[in-house]
Amino acid sequence: MAAEQLLDGTALAQELMNEILSQHYEEPTELLGFGVELSELGSNRNSWDDVDDYNNWSASPPRLKDNTTLSAYSGWTRSVQVRRAKLSHPNDNSLTDQGLKRIEVTVTAPDGVQTVLLAWRSQWGSLEQPPAADATVHTHVTNQIQLTGGRTHYSSTALSNHAQDQ
Repeated sequence: MAAEQLLDGTALAQELMNEILSQHYEEPTELLGFGVELSELGSNRNSWDDVDDYNNWSASPPRLKDNTTLSAYSGWTRSVQVRRAKLSHPNDNSLTDQGLKRIEVTVTAPDGVQTVLLAWRSQWGSLEQPPAADATVHTHVTNQIQLTGGRTHYSSTALSNHAQDQ
């Protein structure tokens, strides 16, 4: 059971982290702020479009971006902290934006065991550079697998989108 719990906690953390990392570094359409903008308030994350929209977000049981409840994970909780980070010491918080954000996803199992995943997102990433023409870029894929006994397992992976040299 402990091994299964470890795998579930890691998968839930990775799925959410991949979703967050696929967002813009900062708000692309409204006045810059930190956190969810007024037009993005609501019951699900579908309208969230930048990394810091996820700051202080928590859900139990875990939910997908469209607010679908992951009923197989009743009693589990996912939460997110996003902080501005110092370029010189990325684990330290910065009062001002230096172009780096530290993202911490915490998954808590029903028995209180936590899985913590850290990532950093920079304003100089490939998603921040406007394409020369309209383009659709797929940044992550989430899959759902039905297991025996009626359990459902969710997994996610980030996709690398690189320009092809000619």
